[in-house]
Amino acid sequence: MSPDAQSKSFEGFQSQTKSVEALPIRIEYQSPRYEHFMRPNDDDWLLCFSPVKGRWNSGRIRGTTNLDPYPIRDAFETIETAEEAVRFLSESGTFWPFTQVLWSQFREWQAFFGWLRLDPARANKSPEGKRAWDTALGLGSSFFAQTDAEFTRSRFPEDAIEQMGAERWRENQIQDRHTLFCLRRFALHPERRNEGSRVSLGWYDPKLKHAPEDWKMRRKGSAKGAVFEPFLRIEALNVLEAVAATIYADRVNGTRFRKCKHCGKLFKVESDHEQAFCPAPEHLKSSPCKNAYFQHERRRNERNAIELLLEGWRAGLSEVELEKQASEQGIHVSTQIRTKARKIAQGDAQ
Repeated sequence: MSPDAQSKSFEGFQSQTKSVEALPIRIEYQSPRYEHFMRPNDDDWLLCFSPVKGRWNSGRIRGTTNLDPYPIRDAFETIETAEEAVRFLSESGTFWPFTQVLWSQFREWQAFFGWLRLDPARANKSPEGKRAWDTALGLGSSFFAQTDAEFTRSRFPEDAIEQMGAERWRENQIQDRHTLFCLRRFALHPERRNEGSRVSLGWYDPKLKHAPEDWKMRRKGSAKGAVFEPFLRIEALNVLEAVAATIYADRVNGTRFRKCKHCGKLFKVESDHEQAFCPAPEHLKSSPCKNAYFQHERRRNERNAIELLLEGWRAGLSEVELEKQASEQGIHVSTQIRTKARKIAQGDAQ
């Protein structure tokens, strides 16, 4: 996606309406958009505001505007290279409260939010998913490679750490620990008062046709005696909070997600049946992921069955013994597969 096209997809505000028992949810996300750059950092990449170490910013700064967090989340999940991440951050806003982020950290947060979008019972079946949910619930930070103390140390050069002194260093560690703790829990508990609540109740006049981002103006332009209706407002200050807010909104709205057995991407569950694959697009009757998965399984089964038959024939095994081995290994041996295997065996004999 080109930067211009990506920017266009982010513009606007809450194109996807969510509701909690008819109570609309509005995620208000505004972030200054600094031009980001990437610098090598050992075996990693540092994504930051400035192309030169020591400078704060020497690139383009775009004005703060309302951005739609849902296309931001969609784009965030698909980023696969540091170059793509740099373009993404230049268009979508600051990544988190800190001025820079490592590419490895960016990838960790991608995986972390992927697990939080799944139902906890399903995520907990995987050790990685269980670590992600435990971390989000505040039971340590085992999902992330760096501990909180290591994270603080990585933010400052050694000479800066010496100059700030032990007391100031401890203050920075405590602040960073609290910031990371709140970020990890935001998708589950943005309403927690002692962690800086970002959730509040607002009121609007549904009869006025203002854009969603101008809901505050609806009250000013309302007729005397107008009946106002409530909406749930979630405030996000950076990309991580914007993405986390969408996860929270989906959860309170009852939306469920699962991981596709074929491509591994998340999809929204739209049926009470046990969906295991990405749903089919409107112009198709069957899911491409489901078709590809079973085609791959058929080919894998055929390869395994032919290999089992050839090895068994060479070893002089009886048909009963071959059938028993196939059953134990979960391999289906059809008449067609036997015919293919015999042709291969005859070709090898010649």
